[in-house]
This record gives sequence, C-alpha cells and structure tokens, in this order.
Amino acid sequence: MNFLSHPLRLFATLMGLHLAVKNRFIDEYWQRSVQLGSFENAWEAINKERVYYLMLGTSHRPYDCVALNVTETFPGVKAIHYEVKMYNASLRITKKYNGSAVVLRDVRGIQSTIEWLRNELGRIRKSQVLYTENNNRCFVLYYPDTSDYELWVNTNETNFIPRCCEFAFTFVTYELETYLNFDKRICKGVV
Repeated sequence: MNFLSHPLRLFATLMGLHLAVKNRFIDEYWQRSVQLGSFENAWEAINKERVYYLMLGTSHRPYDCVALNVTETFPGVKAIHYEVKMYNASLRITKKYNGSAVVLRDVRGIQSTIEWLRNELGRIRKSQVLYTENNNRCFVLYYPDTSDYELWVNTNETNFIPRCCEFAFTFVTYELETYLNFDKRICKGVV
C-alpha cells in the first residue's frame, strides 16, 4: 500500500490546485472575518455610542432613511439608550422615538438577544444578533415575532456595505425578498 501513497498525494495536490484557482463567491476578507454560523454576542453590536442606518431588510418600511442613534451605553448591565429617526422624503414625514435596550441570554446561555423597549409606547420587541463585524461596522438582526431580517451599518460604512456584512445578510435571507431601506442623499441630514 505504501506504493500508492505517492500517487495519492500527487492527485490530492492536483485537486487542491484546481480548487485554489477557482473564483469563489466568498472572498479572502470574509474568510478572515468572524465565522458565521452561531448567534453572535449582541453587546458587541451595540456597545458604542454612534449612529447606525438600516440598509437592507426583508420587510418594506415606508421610509427613505431609518437611523438608530445609540446615545448612551451602560457596559455593567449591557444596556443602551437610543433614539430612532425615520424619514420619508416624498411625504415629508419624520417619526422619532426614544428607547432603551438590554442584552439578554438566550436558551443556550449566549448573550445574543437584544430586548428593545420603546419609551413612549412601552412596547417590547426582541431580536437576535446573527452577525456582527469587528469595530461595530455592521450587524444583522433577526426578529422572531415577524421573521424579519435587517442589516444595519454605522455611519462610516454607508458608501459601501462591507462585503462580509452583505454576505452574512444574503446568506441568512437566501431566496427571501429584500428591500433597500437607505438613500444616502436623504439620510445626510436626518441625524
């Protein structure tokens, strides 16, 4: 059997060369990024005071711009205060609300759930963080109550959605109808 080891190694090398030359949908940047597959740590998605924009979603919102401004963070209890502004340019409608959010553990003990509380309505909604990128560039949320997915990016990433974020969103929404919820010209003056 030892005489077959050399041809098998040669065959495996040739197979590997063929695969290495192929164009891949997933680029090298994504391969070095955080692995997709398990729920992410929700606190990593929202732990910075900054503005995030809703870029893509599986439900159509009647707004040209939806901005989430994290105004205050409380690392000890993993909670935030936030403000949401939604603007429809054609109807000249602006809707604002404030709220608080807290990171909770899911049934597996992973802190992947965000509980959103709107202050004026007392409405509570839960989402799970499916993906978050380093430096809070973006995050993908899933809402179990409506089965909706959303891709949020921070202010610095609105010109071009980071490839890994776009891939994560496309991966979890495969064959679902998605909507672009962002118009840069309109969003400039919203927050």
